[in-house]
Amino acid sequence: MYSHISEISGQKAPLVAEDVYRIIMEHAEILDKEIKHERDFEYDIIGFKTLERCYLLKIKGKVVERPQHMLMRISVGIHNNDITSVIKTYRLMSQRWFTHASPTLFNAGTPNPQLSSCFLVCMKDDSIEGFYDALKECAVISKSAGGIGVSIHNTRLNGSYICGPNGTSNGIIPMLRVFNDTIRYVDEEGGSRKGAFAVYLEPWHADIFEFLDLRKNHGKGKAKKVVNALELWSAVLKSQIETGTPYMLFKQSAESEPSNLQVCVLTAEIIEYTSPTEIAECNLASIALPRFVQEEGAQEESQPSELVGSRGSGNRYFDFSKLAEVWL
Repeated sequence: MYSHISEISGQKAPLVAEDVYRIIMEHAEILDKEIKHERDFEYDIIGFKTLERCYLLKIKGKVVERPQHMLMRISVGIHNNDITSVIKTYRLMSQRWFTHASPTLFNAGTPNPQLSSCFLVCMKDDSIEGFYDALKECAVISKSAGGIGVSIHNTRLNGSYICGPNGTSNGIIPMLRVFNDTIRYVDEEGGSRKGAFAVYLEPWHADIFEFLDLRKNHGKGKAKKVVNALELWSAVLKSQIETGTPYMLFKQSAESEPSNLQVCVLTAEIIEYTSPTEIAECNLASIALPRFVQEEGAQEESQPSELVGSRGSGNRYFDFSKLAEVWL
């Protein structure tokens, strides 16, 4: 499974990074004893088919990795020679206490170890060069399974003067069509899942109403003018009701210190700085809270994973100590 020969190029196409392979072979006996293949049967059919379609390594379209092998690959890819942490991470994931986000599951232990979930990018400059620099960054990030938030606040409005060619700008809408076409073309991880951009525009921008209309089935164009804040708020609420977007970030309280850096948010639960010279990123993981509902007197290994709340039994409790252990 370490490597195969590409039918197209005739060159080796390794599935696992060379350093990870060496670590696995060096500690093969210990790691093999830890793997519990019977835990594969704890996945329901939807979960297993999702692993098969997106996450398990393949050669010529054929799956060559079992779920437990995948979890061990991920653990070694993250912790390398720290075998104690490798085993701890494997046990927690294989018992489904938590899981890492998709980029980590895709890439850990592979020759492309890009493990970060979300990236924040901003328009480099209000110019054709700045636009395509930002677009290239987004394409490269998306190729390795990164979700992207991109701020376009510093892009000139529709109809504004361009001094170089003595023309006028087309505004943000044609530019966003190029972003949209790019993200449709550059699938994450070779087609494992569709790419994702979240575009952010501050409400003072003159093209804000056209921006709000983008996700609707049809929209008005509007003349540039000074508007009442309630009119804009009403347009935001109407768009949210019809499309579920835009996402909102009230950033004033987050900006405790003066800064020229843009504040942007992607997944709506974190705030990070980004600027033309640096990209913000974050790594995500998910904790399975129902797993922490325990039965009095039962062994941890025997706890059924489908327990939710205290339904049907007065002897159940939420194990906050275990939650702290997994979270830390």
